Amino acid sequence: MDKPQRQTEVSRLLLLPPEVRLLVYRYLFSSTRLTHGQRPITRISAMHQMMKPAPNSLAILRSCRYINREIGSSWLGHVLFAFERLHDLLEKLSSIPRPFVEQIRHIRVGSQPILLPSPPQYGNSVFVRLVWALKLLPGLRLDTLTVLGDHGPDVAYITLDDLVNCGNKWRELHYITGDSKMLGFRRLRSINGVYGRMPQPSTWSRVMAERDGVDSGASVTIYRSTQTNTPGAVTNPYNRQRFEQELQLGERLESFGVDEDPELMHEDNARKELLVIVRRGQHAEIAEDTAWPCHKDDIRLASRAMTWPEIKDMYEWQPSDSEDETGYGEVEQLVEYDSYIDVDEYTIIPLD
Repeated sequence: MDKPQRQTEVSRLLLLPPEVRLLVYRYLFSSTRLTHGQRPITRISAMHQMMKPAPNSLAILRSCRYINREIGSSWLGHVLFAFERLHDLLEKLSSIPRPFVEQIRHIRVGSQPILLPSPPQYGNSVFVRLVWALKLLPGLRLDTLTVLGDHGPDVAYITLDDLVNCGNKWRELHYITGDSKMLGFRRLRSINGVYGRMPQPSTWSRVMAERDGVDSGASVTIYRSTQTNTPGAVTNPYNRQRFEQELQLGERLESFGVDEDPELMHEDNARKELLVIVRRGQHAEIAEDTAWPCHKDDIRLASRAMTWPEIKDMYEWQPSDSEDETGYGEVEQLVEYDSYIDVDEYTIIPLD
């Protein structure tokens, strides 16, 4: 007796017209987040979570050869690459071929500068801020760069100010802070200079007009959450208001920000998130300018056009097995797989 012939089942997805399948792929990957890096559990704890992408995030690429070929590398331009730290971003993107980096369009990253500690016998360590770190990634051309201002109000302000004045490699910047203190801290003085703030967004808007042209469509808009202690509220248009700072009657620009803003720094109001959206001009060239000399803080000036791995080798002190990368003892680390409902959900660990 002959055995019945086994029928090959055809995926319902493959029965759809090709143009519809492409829309399905785009929707799927636009709802996908690939998270990498070390997330501190608390600011004062040595414990970290090693964040990894949710299991099977890219399972469709392994479903069958035909779908894999049809999608190709197009998924790189739709998924959100989320990096807990700037260090994690450089480690990951410096290790993959440039043609893949060139296709990435959406990145989210923390704002904490990288510390490159020199060996004790050599003295000074080097801090690398976000704007200069991005210049170490040739070929990167993002549609959106989202930054979580997660390291104090003055650092958040300086990081954003750098990106407005010198940043490239993105068409649109979304800068989010977990409170309002970035625009309310008092002027600070240190051995490295004075850290102050200016009325915003008017100051940053003038900078973008100078960079991209008055009629280019470049813009800077600030939103402040209407809700207190509500992470993610500021990304919802129904839970935010536009925010602008102005000089008070008789106030001089030179004296702005000398004292803290009592309204923004008051405990009842400080816990409202900020979202700053910076859009480049319509015809702005976002590729990196390789002309020399660079800005005095540009890491490429000191490294003489080295790659990130070469810079690490030049600066970084290799700790012993019993020490972490800062030399202060072993850090306990847990592994956590990313879990989310909305791809744009985020976590900012508060400083206090």
